[in-house]
Amino acid sequence: ALGVAAVLAIELAGQAAAGSFRSSLETLTGSANLEVTAAGGIPPEVFARLATAPYALKLHPRIEDYGVIAGVVRRTVPIIAMDLVSEAALEGVSFPGESERPSDLRMNDSVWLSAGLGYKSGDHVRLLINDTASDFTVRGVLNDQAGEIILMDLAPATRVLRRGGRLDRILIEAPPTHSMEEWGALLRQGLPAGVSIERQGTQTDENQRMLEAFRSNLRALSYVSLAVGAFLIY
Repeated sequence: ALGVAAVLAIELAGQAAAGSFRSSLETLTGSANLEVTAAGGIPPEVFARLATAPYALKLHPRIEDYGVIAGVVRRTVPIIAMDLVSEAALEGVSFPGESERPSDLRMNDSVWLSAGLGYKSGDHVRLLINDTASDFTVRGVLNDQAGEIILMDLAPATRVLRRGGRLDRILIEAPPTHSMEEWGALLRQGLPAGVSIERQGTQTDENQRMLEAFRSNLRALSYVSLAVGAFLIY
């Protein structure tokens, strides 16, 4: 009984560790499994074409850049712009009043800052973006897990960052009805030249090899536990 218990305990611990490692990797890379990119930015019509495709896809448009928080000590912070309404990205944000959510979301001077930057809701912050200083109002504070970032909605970010409606990338969550290779082939048919679609997140070859190596190490550990269990039973 002691030997069997040791084997089962190591096996269960290995499965839990592998699941935790995969969850951590998904947290870092995101839950999307495909990524659309293009040199010079993705034209807006590409997003419209993917959004109207007859597939159950979840699209996550992104614009990414850097801004400098003006002050005595200037800090360069990543700027991430997304569709805040559709992605419900503000669920973990603290607001001074619930009534401010719908009215302030689309305002051109609205930003959401991570808690580590030291701002609170209602503060004003000056950002240097593309050699232009602009004043913004902090509408909410992100939780500590977000790291040091500045969050904006797509509409004002397109204007402030001067992207002309172009996106940096589009993350796609595709259902498991097809393999990633089949999804890539299907979606590539409607994309113009110069726009590529590749696997992203835990679906990339590098991350898949990392997960498999981690599982192999845990499997080797379970074999050691099997030998120990056999010795105990003997």
